[in-house]
Amino acid sequence: MGIQLRGELVPTTPTKYAVTITSADTEYFRALPTGTKKFRIHLRDYAAFRLAYVTGKVATSVDPFETIPAGCEKFEDGLNPNALIVYLASSIAAKTAEIEAWS
Repeated sequence: MGIQLRGELVPTTPTKYAVTITSADTEYFRALPTGTKKFRIHLRDYAAFRLAYVTGKVATSVDPFETIPAGCEKFEDGLNPNALIVYLASSIAAKTAEIEAWS
């Protein structure tokens, strides 16, 4: 449970995940906890990857998806989802995505 700041619930509980991307151009996913308020995702070696919030987009690069460039990470804050699943893919096999979600 978060704390109140200016009438908004501030996240106080981090949860870390590692998602192994075994095969190139294959979709992998991670459900984030209910009540996630913010998250960040990058590949362990900061290689480029693809991200979407719906299935069937990242493996074959079908819009809508987002390319996260090498050296960068995806960060979202101020979320209020009922449920949130992130779908990930990389054009290079044997990668690991590191995810930190705050609720």
